[in-house]
Amino acid sequence: MRESPLLKTFDGDRLVGLCIVSGTATDPAPDMFETEIVRIFNEHKILKEENQSFGNVLAVIHRDGGHYITEHGHRKAAEDAIEIVRRFRDEHPG
Repeated sequence: MRESPLLKTFDGDRLVGLCIVSGTATDPAPDMFETEIVRIFNEHKILKEENQSFGNVLAVIHRDGGHYITEHGHRKAAEDAIEIVRRFRDEHPG
């Protein structure tokens, strides 16, 4: 049995507990698992980047560097940001 080289890829991330151990070299399952792990890892990376971008926009709208998100969470920060933008547009039409 061999340990997947992808284990090192996940060090320091939430997926640290993910471990794939393969059997024989002719067994196709390890490659399928590794392909799925790579897909999940890439998707996770994209989601983290999108979350960071979303947080940056909210921090600009709330003018606080992200503290409002930390205190109230993304959902409330987003709802309140929508209201801030709505009021701004009402006060500055056109």
